[in-house]
Amino acid sequence: PPAALASTMWSSSSGRIFFWFSSVVFWCVLTSGPCVALQGTALSAATRTLTREPLRVVGEVPPWLQGAYLRNGPGRWDDAKHLFDGYALLARFDLPAATLTTKFLDTEAYGERENRLYSEFATRGNFWRSLLRGGPATDNACVLILKGEGTYALTETVKGTYEFDRETLETKQQVLEGGLLRTAHAAEFRERFYFVETSFSPPGYAITTTDRSLRSKERVAFVPSAGSGGAPSWIHSLAVTETGKLVFVETPAVYDLRKLVFGSENGTTFRWTPDAKSTWLHVVDLDTKDTTRVQCPSNFFLFHFANAFEEGGLGELHVDVCAFEDADIIDALLLKAMRSEKGGDIPASTLTRLTLKDGEITTTRMDDDQDDDDDDDASGSSSRGS
Repeated sequence: PPAALASTMWSSSSGRIFFWFSSVVFWCVLTSGPCVALQGTALSAATRTLTREPLRVVGEVPPWLQGAYLRNGPGRWDDAKHLFDGYALLARFDLPAATLTTKFLDTEAYGERENRLYSEFATRGNFWRSLLRGGPATDNACVLILKGEGTYALTETVKGTYEFDRETLETKQQVLEGGLLRTAHAAEFRERFYFVETSFSPPGYAITTTDRSLRSKERVAFVPSAGSGGAPSWIHSLAVTETGKLVFVETPAVYDLRKLVFGSENGTTFRWTPDAKSTWLHVVDLDTKDTTRVQCPSNFFLFHFANAFEEGGLGELHVDVCAFEDADIIDALLLKAMRSEKGGDIPASTLTRLTLKDGEITTTRMDDDQDDDDDDDASGSSSRGS
């Protein structure tokens, strides 16, 4: 895109970078009163799906903005308790036609929506009925769209992987390769996708890779949890540098195994335990399979990475993350909180750079709006690892 648009995308404060822009750009450029009302938000779920619904154009669509823009995310909540627990709604914006198509992903979870089958992030399902369907892990693939040999919808369970038609949004098939939990996001390197899968016995993380059909899964390495025993942490995403260094962060967001299996009536499936567990940066060399872990100077919580790259003759690794001080963002996205009179008070993240050099991590705040006092001590935090 033009430099002006790129500047708009990357200059927002508090770490709200590209994914915030991409989530709202079409609601800013292409709007339709009835359409927006029908598609809704966490305060008003989608009531029907759309097929090439014309959108009213406010202003002018740039001539270079052509093609289709696909999105995936929760679109219907019913008895759900958390924003993340809505059923997957696929959306396709076509330009320059300025039309919108939406369709719910045809999952078991959505098919059983009248009598919730699976437990979700913070909503309890029917444990015994789910056992008869192969286990309590949901197949509600409401997080990501991944383009490989086909087009796929993903979530944090391996079971929640579906291929769909990118033109019609019709669900094609479920893609199963074994396993339980993994990162909702994949990282692509040398024409392959990489994930971090969660292991409870022993507690740790398996680095796995698949071809572009999301099949033929292989294990690359195993990374033991940096905690002192017990359950592993919730890992949502990862990043890979151009030089083949896979990175992920292990935070004090530790899985509650009982809630994970039986569902939760109060809160999510993990516990925030900063007094018992530190935050660690893990690095896996995809060529040598060597693993490194380094303790971060302080605890933080994250969903996503913004960048990861090496410089200085491969001796310096930079990892940019959208960091929260703690995991309060999760409770802030409970629907009860969002729908209350005080709703909307959502904690902001900070775009933060972790720089690993000579076995030591230094952190730098990257936000454009940091004041002079923050500048003075932004890179003063450091720690050594093993």
